[in-house]
Amino acid sequence: IEKALKAFDDQQINWLNIDGIHNTEVIRKIGKQLNISPLALDNVLNTGQRAKFFEDKESITVLTKAVHYNADENKVIVEQLSFVLFQNIVISFQEKTGHHFESVRLRIRNGFGRIRKSSADYLMYALIDSLVDNYLINLEQIGEKIEALEPKLSNPSKEISNELFHFKTEI
Repeated sequence: IEKALKAFDDQQINWLNIDGIHNTEVIRKIGKQLNISPLALDNVLNTGQRAKFFEDKESITVLTKAVHYNADENKVIVEQLSFVLFQNIVISFQEKTGHHFESVRLRIRNGFGRIRKSSADYLMYALIDSLVDNYLINLEQIGEKIEALEPKLSNPSKEISNELFHFKTEI
């Protein structure tokens, strides 16, 4: 973490993505180094809350949820993602290691679109937009699952009740 924080350059946009928030010492170290308010850090670490947006003197913090539908296990997995935005720094905190931002990483690496030429707030917008796109993909997958069950509903059986009641949500 110290190496990553020292590598920040005031002349460009910096993005630090933290996978896993279980190591609170690392989170607190980032908070101290970047002067993130204790309230913002507590919200990042408290994963059981609703979406939030709030401003501090030098930063904006956004808390939201990421959703992933695992069709093999018929399970919806929900995790909290948090963002702290500064003048030229975006920090994203993922509850678990995930691939939510691969499309953004690709655009940055390949110089697609305006992401490399824009400010930190645009980067944060792009990260949140990738989560919203993922919501739509997951809704479509769940919708297909529901459509596949509809014909079975006209002739209910033990099989359909087993399928309906084995839909799980993991938070």
